[in-house]
Amino acid sequence: MRYTGKMLGLGHEFSVTSMTNLFLTLAEVLLLVRVIVHFFFTTASGSFFSWVYYTTNPLLSPFRGTFVNPTATPGHWYVDFPALFAMAVYAAFGGLLVGLVAWNWGRRGR
Repeated sequence: MRYTGKMLGLGHEFSVTSMTNLFLTLAEVLLLVRVIVHFFFTTASGSFFSWVYYTTNPLLSPFRGTFVNPTATPGHWYVDFPALFAMAVYAAFGGLLVGLVAWNWGRRGR
């Protein structure tokens, strides 16, 4: 299906779902990088690691009180449960938003 400029304008179903999917993909990838970095490189310091933590802190701020401390595993690895929980919540919220948009535009087409 070819998308015309009219279909990709604001206010169309594809624009809302595309923006939602773009935000969710970026958020999920950044949070996944944070989980991997925190799991394997707990004492890592550098510009990339600082940037990852600085960028994902606003994404994790609603979930800070959910889990008090990171859980240490026997191999001195740390599992970042707030980030994993945030990934699940953002994925569920995004799926709900995309479903509601598709449902709303489906009702308008009748």
